[in-house]
Amino acid sequence: AVDGLGFYDAIDGVHCVDLNTGEELWVRTDVPSVRSSRTVTVPNLWTVRAQGPPVEAYNPVIMSLDNTLSVYSAWTGDLLFEVPGMRGLFDPPYVYSTQNIGGQSYLIKWSTFSLPADDRSNFTQRIVYNVTYPLNGITAIKDGVGFYFGSGYSSSRDSGAFDTETGNILWTKNFGNEYASFTGSAAVLEDGVYVYPKYFGDPNQNGLRPLTGIDVKTGNVLFEHSITSYPWGSFWTYSTSGAYGLAFYGTYDGYVHAFDVKTGDEAWKGGYRAVGYETPYGYQPYFSSIASAGGYVYAGNDEHSEQPPYYQGKRMWCLNATTGETVWNIAFWSPGFNMQGLIADGKLIATNYYDNRMYCFYKGQTATSVMASPKVSVQGSSVLVEGMVTDESPATKDDKAVAKFPNGVPAVSEDSMRTFMEYVYMQKSKPTNATGVKVTISVIDPNSNCYDVATVTSGADGFYSAAFDPPVPGKYTVYATFSGSESYWPSSAVTAISVEEAPEPTAAPTPTPAPMTDTIVAGFGIGMIIAIVAIGLVIILMLRKR
Repeated sequence: AVDGLGFYDAIDGVHCVDLNTGEELWVRTDVPSVRSSRTVTVPNLWTVRAQGPPVEAYNPVIMSLDNTLSVYSAWTGDLLFEVPGMRGLFDPPYVYSTQNIGGQSYLIKWSTFSLPADDRSNFTQRIVYNVTYPLNGITAIKDGVGFYFGSGYSSSRDSGAFDTETGNILWTKNFGNEYASFTGSAAVLEDGVYVYPKYFGDPNQNGLRPLTGIDVKTGNVLFEHSITSYPWGSFWTYSTSGAYGLAFYGTYDGYVHAFDVKTGDEAWKGGYRAVGYETPYGYQPYFSSIASAGGYVYAGNDEHSEQPPYYQGKRMWCLNATTGETVWNIAFWSPGFNMQGLIADGKLIATNYYDNRMYCFYKGQTATSVMASPKVSVQGSSVLVEGMVTDESPATKDDKAVAKFPNGVPAVSEDSMRTFMEYVYMQKSKPTNATGVKVTISVIDPNSNCYDVATVTSGADGFYSAAFDPPVPGKYTVYATFSGSESYWPSSAVTAISVEEAPEPTAAPTPTPAPMTDTIVAGFGIGMIIAIVAIGLVIILMLRKR
């Protein structure tokens, strides 16, 4: 990858994709394999002179090295030029080559660009140095040291190192067959130490192959004792990665291991997943390629020569590079060497054989919407604020995702991320306990005071809502803010409402006094009733006397 472009080999040629969107930019059959060690990608380079403008500039390019150096445009795949070259090991902008003439070996350091630009074909003027060399090749170059490891399981040549600035030999030594490497692809040069598992098992350690470390500046063996668990830990993966003073390995014992490259001590192990009788081991082993960057290690479950029916439940693991703690894992299968584990511009790109699709893992864009109602209210009444927080990553625009989520793919919490992503993109069942993200509702009131009025969590559909009571009349600016997470970039939205003063309360009406005639009539009526009652009582008493 280079300058936001990613490249991969397929049966129909080399493909170039935009790492930000996944858009395929070109496919070429005349561009050499980008998996070859003789092919590299190089960003913008400027060749400058002491005074005046630069005499040569490269846009991002693909360089392929055989006896000819071929330079292709990374943007189009077009061949830009070819110049004389030599096979060797790239350390852009230089190449380190070895050549044997009449039984004498030479180390040649040469530049992939030249001064002046119109004289590129002159290979001689691009040579930095050409010195005698006692070793048989170059294994690795890093931090100003070139290293060659000569021990093999059937024969052993001298190993040694040289200073890349001068070509001076730092040391040579023959370690013998007993130091042969399990496989060259399982070796890593990290922090000045060449770390690799031995080919031959140690009879004093149940026949397990120990991990070994050689200081490339001195040739001293720092350790050759580190092992994993018996019996399956002896089968190391065919790939490794080094960073932060650690070497990372997966093995058939079901763990990713991290070893201190100075001591060989195990710093941590992680990524274990028990699966019962799903595999012969009772857990998922590791064999796929491993990668590290940004404080994380990425590894995938697999086996060397798995046959149908294939094991279920394989996953890709993201582990904290310094502790081994699981950051996330997801349903993923990348057989053998095919995980690729390309990391560029903060993105991890890998191929999933479960659905034969290429995935890019990265922090996703989001969009927040907001509306408030009523738009005009009266002081003392509530205002309802509502909206959506959606995932706006390029993958959400895929036809399948749009069909499943016509209103947009909702943004979800960190705890819900794995199962929800598997549901959205990998045909897994919809999680029943997914939750959304926190949204803060804040306002600028008519007096220019800014404050939060609510914090709510959106649902699994991305929808959120909250009500608040505006305290004073006037115009309010209302903001809805999602502050982002480990998985999402932040987003926000704004709207406005108006609050009118409540009207003055209406005084209760004074009762109208009753007219005097009503009083007289009422008094007369009451008097008549009393008189009638009195007469009735007199009559009753008179009847009783009789």
